[in-house]
Amino acid sequence: ATGITAIGYSIGGLTLPLIFHFLIASFGWRDAVRIFAAIVILVVIPLIAFLIIDRPSDVGLYPDGDKEPPSAAESKAAAAAAAEVLPTKLVLTDINFWVITLVIGLVVSGAAGILATMAPLAISKGFTAREGALAITCFSAGSFSNKILYSIYGDRLKPQVGLAAGLFLFTLSSICFVNASTYPILLAAGFLQG
Repeated sequence: ATGITAIGYSIGGLTLPLIFHFLIASFGWRDAVRIFAAIVILVVIPLIAFLIIDRPSDVGLYPDGDKEPPSAAESKAAAAAAAEVLPTKLVLTDINFWVITLVIGLVVSGAAGILATMAPLAISKGFTAREGALAITCFSAGSFSNKILYSIYGDRLKPQVGLAAGLFLFTLSSICFVNASTYPILLAAGFLQG
């Protein structure tokens, strides 16, 4: 469910760089931002207001596809199970927590840095701004694909295998970025980075 939910971020990344490139080329960056803000205010906010549901029970949806709300005993048992969490101190003193946090933090920071500099990198290698925008779109396409795969295989793989695969692809894509001498390599690096 988390992977599927996060797909929206990737869809935005697939479409927005190309839309912004078109808007900036057509109207300049100030008007492009104004147009985008108007779209958010006039389209996105009303969609959120009308489509987001606070409580699934408001539209007749209940846990596990049941037709009726859970009984009081079932609700109490579910609340008790949810309350059984590890104390914060225990988590914060566990070395595994810190190793995982450090590794994921470094990878996410590196990916954010590469994403932020992807278009300037493309331009510095002799590609156009539009080609740089397409590399960002490839990043988002890779991110979209990754989230689909994660939603399918995330619970079936050992966490170490998933993390190792992600680190391998991150390293491979970083090497491709540094050595991207042709446009297909730049696009492949963008896809792998996502």
